[in-house]
Amino acid sequence: IDRVMSQYRAEGGRLREEISQLAETVKEVRQDPGARQPNPVSNRDEDYSRDI
Repeated sequence: IDRVMSQYRAEGGRLREEISQLAETVKEVRQDPGARQPNPVSNRDEDYSRDI
């Protein structure tokens, strides 16, 4: 049980970090919409499932 709870807490920490980074990116884009450009769709063979 201790190991499972430790893994659960670690995953929660990773998710909080991802959300924090995402929130910062959204904040930056709202302040300067030209700051980030969308990724070009030049390579149709790339796996885009990670973006979903």
